[in-house]
Amino acid sequence: MAISGFDTMNVWDVVSQWVFGLATDGFVRHPIFANISDFFPTRQGDPIFAGLPPLDGCTRVEAARPSGSILAALSSESSAMPILVVQPVDKGRTAVFTGDTTRKWQQGPRALDQQSPFMRFWGQTVRWLAGRSQTVEAGAGITANLDKIYYEPEEQIRISATVRDKDGQGANNAKVSAKIQNPGGQIDQVALSLESGPAGHYSGTFDPKAAGNYQFLLEARLAELTLSAEKLTAEVGRPNLEFEKLDLDEKTLSQIAADAKGRYFHITTADMLLNYLDRTQRKQSEYVERRLYSPPLFWTLFVCVLTTEWVLRRRFQLR
Repeated sequence: MAISGFDTMNVWDVVSQWVFGLATDGFVRHPIFANISDFFPTRQGDPIFAGLPPLDGCTRVEAARPSGSILAALSSESSAMPILVVQPVDKGRTAVFTGDTTRKWQQGPRALDQQSPFMRFWGQTVRWLAGRSQTVEAGAGITANLDKIYYEPEEQIRISATVRDKDGQGANNAKVSAKIQNPGGQIDQVALSLESGPAGHYSGTFDPKAAGNYQFLLEARLAELTLSAEKLTAEVGRPNLEFEKLDLDEKTLSQIAADAKGRYFHITTADMLLNYLDRTQRKQSEYVERRLYSPPLFWTLFVCVLTTEWVLRRRFQLR
């Protein structure tokens, strides 16, 4: 995220227990706040889902630039300090968020087993910045997900869905079902039930009968509308067969040791390992060829001796 949307003062202003509020009611339907605006206060009043922990502070800024759109501010007053501002830049988008760490939005509700906007807020912000806002635009729709993509045999698959009405708000009056195609091509159907908490959340479970690939297609009937989600896929099987048998395979270990010209010892006989070590002394003969004389030195001495003999014979007239 760039900070082109603010004139900053480079000052950290700790505003104890400040309130994060949507600056303008129209921005309730902005893609960043799709289906999570009920967690935050607006000019019309308090949030529908109360209990979201307030943050501890924010970076002090003077004001947003005229080209920036203020989505959230410190309070609902027109002169309130902006907290979240978005702004187009050429063909791209920028956003500035000055609030102190939002992990409190996740830690507090999770500890109380409550819904939190933390993941959706940041996920929708990043997708909007990346130009993928069509996946989070407010409006009638359904999004579906599985708790994971791989399951062990006989493990229950949990299916979740979020349904929004034409105003982009959670819909509690929808009939949601999942059509499941098993590896053999047969179709099973599971009805999803409404969850407690934020509106529009549905869940259900499915018990796979065999290993293989399963495909999930979720639909929601909302008044005269029929909404469909993207197809989901899950795999059921045993990918880690080596974990099926965890016993010690001594036969294989012994074979590996023999192939490496070694020996295999079980851990219970490790104290006897030294007794099996080969302690015999091994002798090895090594032949080295060396010259007994140095040819240059030998011939030098030989010439010196002959010369000396010749000189002495001439001097003393020896025969």
